[in-house]
Amino acid sequence: MSRSQRLVIVVIVITASARILWAQSNTVLDLFLENEQASFGTSVYLVLVAAGAMDEDSSPADALRLYAEIGRRPLRGKQLDDPLTAGELGHVLFQALEISGGIMYSILPGPWYAAKELDHKRLLPEKKFARQFLSPFEVVYALQKALELGQVADR
Repeated sequence: MSRSQRLVIVVIVITASARILWAQSNTVLDLFLENEQASFGTSVYLVLVAAGAMDEDSSPADALRLYAEIGRRPLRGKQLDDPLTAGELGHVLFQALEISGGIMYSILPGPWYAAKELDHKRLLPEKKFARQFLSPFEVVYALQKALELGQVADR
């Protein structure tokens, strides 16, 4: 995929997700999208705000504390600026948005099978393995697709 095609896709996804992420702090989102790799803290913040679990005026540090309290088998030992992997994103997304996974994720919920579910549900633009780091674009893309998936399930 050429650089211009990627730029067009990024603009489309960000524009489309703007209606979903309308209430979130522009500065947090702008800083997040400027990075090469997605940070764990800001990604958790975006997911929890989109899920309605926390207020947009909160910080990514508040999001990590809340996730540690409410998360089912939360990922421990992660810092705000740690890079986010596909497995971690899937695990946080499925918990916060209450998306059901496949049989193996239901039995052993964790990053490994969460990454497989991301691929199966086509929530990322391309296949990623559990320990592969994600870009901010991929996080926003997955969040938008997960929210759309939740809206379809609610109908």
